[in-house]
Amino acid sequence: MDSKKLYWLWLQGALGPGARTDEITAVFPSPEKMYLAGEIEWKLSGVLTKKQIEKLSAYSPKQAQGIAELCNNNGWQIITPDDATYPRNLRNIRNFPLALFVQGDISKVCNNVCVAVVGTRKASFQGSHLAHRYAAALSHAGICVVSGAALGIDSAAHNGSLSADGPTAAVLGCGFGVNYLMENRHLRDDISKSGALITEFPPGTPASPKTFPVRNRIISGLSEATIVIEAGIKSGSLITANFAMEQGRDVFAPPGDVFNSSYAGANRLIKDGARPLFSIFDVIEEYALRFSDKIRSEDVEKALQYLGGKRELSQEEKGRPIKTVVRQINPQTDSENHGEPKFEVAKLISIPTDLSDKAKTVYDSFGEAPLFADEIAKNTGLAPWEVISALTELELADLVCLCAGKRYKKI
Repeated sequence: MDSKKLYWLWLQGALGPGARTDEITAVFPSPEKMYLAGEIEWKLSGVLTKKQIEKLSAYSPKQAQGIAELCNNNGWQIITPDDATYPRNLRNIRNFPLALFVQGDISKVCNNVCVAVVGTRKASFQGSHLAHRYAAALSHAGICVVSGAALGIDSAAHNGSLSADGPTAAVLGCGFGVNYLMENRHLRDDISKSGALITEFPPGTPASPKTFPVRNRIISGLSEATIVIEAGIKSGSLITANFAMEQGRDVFAPPGDVFNSSYAGANRLIKDGARPLFSIFDVIEEYALRFSDKIRSEDVEKALQYLGGKRELSQEEKGRPIKTVVRQINPQTDSENHGEPKFEVAKLISIPTDLSDKAKTVYDSFGEAPLFADEIAKNTGLAPWEVISALTELELADLVCLCAGKRYKKI
């Protein structure tokens, strides 16, 4: 372990998350030199409070050695501001973290344009579908989707990105090695393989009501823009949006039903200056022009094809046989047609052989009648975001469609 990292860990451990690190590092650019300067210099600097000075004196770099060894034994990286892999966007905020603990590949965050997708934990199926679709489109365009790995909108966004094989990053409100939200454990594992899990909290730090608001500044700080979906007046995602505005980043929100309290926070954001979002492709197109060195035109085309319901087949897929099933339409008597029976029709349905198991489960749950997404979840036992992901897959395969009343039916 580089000894410099121990001094960064010492400084972060003493100051705690959320401190005005830009002012402190402007006076003491090197944490090692700051440590050696001592208490008198700390007091004379004018950038530290009495409580911070007490903590700096009580904590030492040697005490950070245990954290470094724990991270090394578990394959967790420690990224500090003087590392080339420290995200540039994050370094530019006033209270940037002095140490990041990372599981996965942080370069996928640093080397891509990042957009945060956040919202309520108690998401409706409409909100989850929107988050999944937005994230998938962003990922097709080569944009890294950032969120918080929580239930609801966060999970839908991460799953949307993963469904498009795109990089995604989750900023956690706890340290590694704690049993937090175990129902999302597999999602976090998938995120670490396709992107990165990131936290500023040392290993073993439990989640608490205080840790989540402070971590939200990192979600917005990593991102060029924050998209808020279905947020109530007291939603934590509004904290992320406020941080984004303070950091000079873009904030978008799709307008919602004015009679639905679940959208009150997002609608208020629009009133306060957030940009109303009617099409995710507008964001992709704008950012492709702004970051032409990072977003390729061919990836923008992939996003457009996805949003249009079109998908290019790979050479492997082109060579696969297509499975077909016959759906019988039973003869019926039409009272308005003088009692004459209708003809029996056999409709051929093409089923791609590479459908995921969850998509097959959802498809098999359909009868002839349209179903609400929550009915599908109840019938299949799948989680809401799993149903949304499966329905998106089935829509792209032209097997189901969204009809009136926000219900889905077989095509």
